[in-house]
Amino acid sequence: MKIKTIINSIFMGSLLAFYPAWGAISSQSATVSGFITNRPSPEIYDVDLVQENTDYKPHILREDTLLYFDEEIPYEIQECAQIYGDMYDICPEFLEAIAFAESSYIPDVENGSCVGLMQINMDCKEQIERMETFNLTESDMKEIEASMIVAADYLHELFEEYEDPAEVLIRYNGDKTGLKRYKKTGEISDYAKKVLELSEQLERKHGK
Repeated sequence: MKIKTIINSIFMGSLLAFYPAWGAISSQSATVSGFITNRPSPEIYDVDLVQENTDYKPHILREDTLLYFDEEIPYEIQECAQIYGDMYDICPEFLEAIAFAESSYIPDVENGSCVGLMQINMDCKEQIERMETFNLTESDMKEIEASMIVAADYLHELFEEYEDPAEVLIRYNGDKTGLKRYKKTGEISDYAKKVLELSEQLERKHGK
Protein backbone atom coordinates (compact mmCIF):
# COMPACT_ATOMS: atom_id res chain seq x y z
CA MET A 1 0.00 0.00 0.00
CA LYS A 2 1.29 3.47 -0.89
CA ILE A 3 0.93 6.28 1.61
CA LYS A 4 2.00 9.91 1.55
CA THR A 5 4.54 10.40 4.29
CA ILE A 6 5.79 13.71 5.66
CA ILE A 7 9.38 13.52 6.80
CA ASN A 8 11.00 16.50 8.47
CA SER A 9 14.00 17.59 6.45
CA ILE A 10 16.31 17.61 9.47
CA PHE A 11 15.63 13.90 10.03
CA MET A 12 15.24 12.86 6.40
CA GLY A 13 18.72 11.42 5.95
CA SER A 14 18.79 9.45 9.17
CA LEU A 15 15.26 8.10 8.83
CA LEU A 16 15.73 6.91 5.26
CA ALA A 17 19.01 5.30 6.22
CA PHE A 18 17.78 3.49 9.30
CA TYR A 19 14.24 2.42 8.38
CA PRO A 20 14.34 1.06 4.82
CA ALA A 21 12.45 -2.11 5.76
CA TRP A 22 9.22 -0.52 6.79
CA GLY A 23 9.29 3.20 5.99
CA ALA A 24 7.87 6.11 7.88
CA ILE A 25 4.40 6.52 9.24
CA SER A 26 2.03 9.11 7.79
CA SER A 27 1.78 12.42 9.61
CA GLN A 28 -1.57 13.47 11.00
CA SER A 29 -2.86 16.94 10.28
CA ALA A 30 -5.65 17.00 12.87
CA THR A 31 -4.41 17.13 16.47
CA VAL A 32 -4.23 19.71 19.23
CA SER A 33 -1.68 22.49 18.73
CA GLY A 34 1.02 22.71 21.36
CA PHE A 35 1.59 18.97 21.42
CA ILE A 36 2.50 18.58 17.76
CA THR A 37 5.90 19.74 16.61
CA ASN A 38 5.96 22.83 14.39
CA ARG A 39 8.21 21.94 11.50
CA PRO A 40 9.72 23.61 8.44
CA SER A 41 8.10 23.02 5.08
CA PRO A 42 8.05 19.22 4.65
CA GLU A 43 8.96 17.20 1.61
CA ILE A 44 6.59 14.49 0.40
CA TYR A 45 7.65 10.97 -0.51
CA ASP A 46 5.89 7.83 -1.71
CA VAL A 47 6.90 4.91 0.47
CA ASP A 48 5.73 1.35 0.98
CA LEU A 49 4.09 0.65 4.32
CA VAL A 50 4.64 -2.93 5.46
CA GLN A 51 1.62 -3.93 7.52
CA GLU A 52 2.49 -7.51 8.43
CA ASN A 53 5.59 -9.22 9.81
CA THR A 54 7.29 -5.89 10.35
CA ASP A 55 10.71 -6.33 11.94
CA TYR A 56 11.92 -3.71 14.37
CA LYS A 57 15.53 -2.85 13.63
CA PRO A 58 17.34 -0.66 16.18
CA HIS A 59 19.21 2.16 14.49
CA ILE A 60 22.64 3.50 15.30
CA LEU A 61 22.35 6.46 17.64
CA ARG A 62 23.91 9.60 16.23
CA GLU A 63 24.59 12.86 18.03
CA ASP A 64 23.82 14.95 14.94
CA THR A 65 20.17 13.85 14.96
CA LEU A 66 19.36 15.93 18.04
CA LEU A 67 17.50 19.21 17.57
CA TYR A 68 18.41 20.17 21.12
CA PHE A 69 20.23 18.62 24.06
CA ASP A 70 18.79 18.59 27.58
CA GLU A 71 21.38 17.50 30.13
CA GLU A 72 18.62 16.42 32.54
CA ILE A 73 17.24 13.79 30.15
CA PRO A 74 19.29 10.70 29.22
CA TYR A 75 20.70 11.10 25.74
CA GLU A 76 19.17 8.02 24.13
CA ILE A 77 15.72 8.93 25.45
CA GLN A 78 16.01 12.39 23.91
CA GLU A 79 17.10 11.03 20.57
CA CYS A 80 14.39 8.37 20.40
CA ALA A 81 11.75 10.91 21.44
CA GLN A 82 12.84 13.23 18.64
CA ILE A 83 13.08 10.51 16.00
CA TYR A 84 9.80 8.78 16.82
CA GLY A 85 8.08 12.05 17.65
CA ASP A 86 8.93 13.23 14.13
CA MET A 87 7.93 9.91 12.61
CA TYR A 88 4.54 9.77 14.37
CA ASP A 89 3.89 13.52 14.43
CA ILE A 90 3.99 13.76 18.22
CA CYS A 91 5.84 16.47 20.10
CA PRO A 92 9.10 14.94 21.46
CA GLU A 93 8.59 16.68 24.78
CA PHE A 94 5.24 14.94 25.09
CA LEU A 95 6.99 11.57 24.77
CA GLU A 96 9.74 12.64 27.17
CA ALA A 97 7.14 13.74 29.73
CA ILE A 98 5.37 10.38 29.49
CA ALA A 99 8.68 8.56 29.91
CA PHE A 100 9.40 10.49 33.10
CA ALA A 101 5.88 10.06 34.50
CA GLU A 102 5.90 6.34 33.73
CA SER A 103 9.40 5.28 34.75
CA SER A 104 11.48 8.30 35.88
CA TYR A 105 13.62 7.52 32.79
CA ILE A 106 14.55 4.05 34.12
CA PRO A 107 14.40 1.76 31.06
CA ASP A 108 14.24 -1.64 32.78
CA VAL A 109 11.73 -0.86 35.52
CA GLU A 110 8.82 -3.24 36.08
CA ASN A 111 5.53 -2.40 37.80
CA GLY A 112 3.09 -5.28 37.85
CA SER A 113 2.16 -6.03 34.24
CA CYS A 114 3.85 -2.84 32.97
CA VAL A 115 7.42 -2.97 31.69
CA GLY A 116 10.10 -0.53 30.63
CA LEU A 117 10.62 3.15 29.95
CA MET A 118 7.10 3.82 28.65
CA GLN A 119 5.56 1.14 30.91
CA ILE A 120 4.12 -0.98 28.12
CA ASN A 121 1.23 -2.92 29.62
CA MET A 122 1.43 -6.66 29.02
CA ASP A 123 -2.32 -6.89 29.78
CA CYS A 124 -3.25 -4.23 27.21
CA LYS A 125 -4.40 -5.77 23.93
CA GLU A 126 -3.61 -2.64 21.90
CA GLN A 127 -0.04 -2.46 23.18
CA ILE A 128 0.57 -6.19 22.76
CA GLU A 129 -0.62 -5.96 19.14
CA ARG A 130 2.01 -3.33 18.48
CA MET A 131 4.73 -5.44 20.02
CA GLU A 132 3.72 -8.26 17.70
CA THR A 133 3.64 -5.92 14.70
CA PHE A 134 7.30 -5.07 15.29
CA ASN A 135 8.19 -8.65 16.32
CA LEU A 136 9.11 -7.49 19.82
CA THR A 137 8.92 -9.48 23.06
CA GLU A 138 8.32 -8.51 26.66
CA SER A 139 12.05 -8.56 27.35
CA ASP A 140 12.58 -6.13 24.44
CA MET A 141 10.41 -3.60 26.29
CA LYS A 142 13.33 -2.97 28.65
CA GLU A 143 15.19 -1.41 25.72
CA ILE A 144 14.65 2.34 25.32
CA GLU A 145 14.05 2.42 21.59
CA ALA A 146 11.78 -0.63 21.51
CA SER A 147 9.63 0.78 24.31
CA MET A 148 9.47 4.19 22.65
CA ILE A 149 8.34 2.91 19.26
CA VAL A 150 5.54 0.80 20.75
CA ALA A 151 4.35 3.73 22.87
CA ALA A 152 4.56 6.25 20.00
CA ASP A 153 2.68 3.93 17.66
CA TYR A 154 -0.10 3.47 20.23
CA LEU A 155 -0.26 7.19 21.04
CA HIS A 156 -0.44 7.98 17.34
CA GLU A 157 -3.56 5.84 17.03
CA LEU A 158 -5.10 7.40 20.14
CA PHE A 159 -4.49 10.91 18.79
CA GLU A 160 -6.07 9.93 15.48
CA GLU A 161 -9.23 8.81 17.23
CA TYR A 162 -9.56 11.23 20.15
CA GLU A 163 -7.32 14.25 19.37
CA ASP A 164 -7.65 15.61 22.94
CA PRO A 165 -4.25 15.19 24.69
CA ALA A 166 -5.85 14.78 28.12
CA GLU A 167 -8.12 11.97 26.94
CA VAL A 168 -5.26 10.36 25.04
CA LEU A 169 -3.16 10.30 28.21
CA ILE A 170 -5.97 8.95 30.38
CA ARG A 171 -6.55 6.15 27.89
CA TYR A 172 -2.83 5.45 27.58
CA ASN A 173 -2.68 5.20 31.37
CA GLY A 174 -5.58 2.72 31.31
CA ASP A 175 -7.51 4.75 33.89
CA LYS A 176 -11.14 3.75 33.27
CA THR A 177 -12.42 5.57 36.36
CA GLY A 178 -10.51 8.70 35.42
CA LEU A 179 -11.88 8.51 31.89
CA LYS A 180 -15.48 8.33 33.12
CA ARG A 181 -14.86 11.30 35.43
CA TYR A 182 -13.25 13.30 32.61
CA LYS A 183 -16.13 12.55 30.26
CA LYS A 184 -18.68 13.54 32.89
CA THR A 185 -17.06 16.54 34.59
CA GLY A 186 -14.05 17.50 32.49
CA GLU A 187 -11.74 16.85 35.44
CA ILE A 188 -8.31 15.75 34.22
CA SER A 189 -6.63 12.88 36.04
CA ASP A 190 -3.51 13.54 38.12
CA TYR A 191 -1.46 11.47 35.67
CA ALA A 192 -2.64 13.40 32.61
CA LYS A 193 -2.15 16.71 34.39
CA LYS A 194 1.39 15.77 35.39
CA VAL A 195 2.35 14.81 31.83
CA LEU A 196 0.73 17.87 30.24
CA GLU A 197 2.41 20.25 32.67
CA LEU A 198 5.83 18.62 32.27
CA SER A 199 5.49 18.56 28.49
CA GLU A 200 4.72 22.27 28.48
CA GLN A 201 7.68 23.00 30.79
CA LEU A 202 10.02 21.01 28.55
CA GLU A 203 8.80 22.80 25.43
CA ARG A 204 9.50 26.18 27.02
CA LYS A 205 12.90 24.97 28.19
CA HIS A 206 13.74 23.79 24.67
CA GLY A 207 12.74 27.13 23.17
CA LYS A 208 9.44 26.14 21.56
